[in-house]
Amino acid sequence: MMNRKLIYLFICALFVFCSCNDDDKIDYTAPGILAGEWWVTYYQETAPDKWEVIGDYKNLPLYTYNSAANKADELFVDDLGEFWDFKVKAFANPGALSFGSDAELPNLSYEDCNVVITEGKVMFNVAKSKTGIVTDSICFKVKFSDDSEQLVYKVEGHKRTGWTDDEY
Repeated sequence: MMNRKLIYLFICALFVFCSCNDDDKIDYTAPGILAGEWWVTYYQETAPDKWEVIGDYKNLPLYTYNSAANKADELFVDDLGEFWDFKVKAFANPGALSFGSDAELPNLSYEDCNVVITEGKVMFNVAKSKTGIVTDSICFKVKFSDDSEQLVYKVEGHKRTGWTDDEY
């Protein structure tokens, strides 16, 4: 009888002590909020400060992610071949929520193409998804060395929410 009470007391104490666990802290990759999955639209400048959507290049996936070294000042920008087929390792400044480079960066998707990404910015909670959920925004300008017209394109979009109704 005494053994049963001790076992019962031990089991109760075990549950009490196990339930006192704090929530785990979520660690982000070094680039922080700059990394993510995005739905973006590509624009072409048709007149000074007048941008128009390029054909069907609307609501396409774009990925930004950390390098294998997980350095805060490195950010891959990858369109998965949806627009120009570009993948570059850009300079990142997570504290300023910015990324890019005025210098040409090698396009890692294919040879003989360099990419310039400027004015890269992520803004926290200022965009809305397809269903109206508040999410982060991304914006940058991009130029390709193998573009015969040497145009600058603007890329704008919002972070993917993961909800099925927000997919394009």
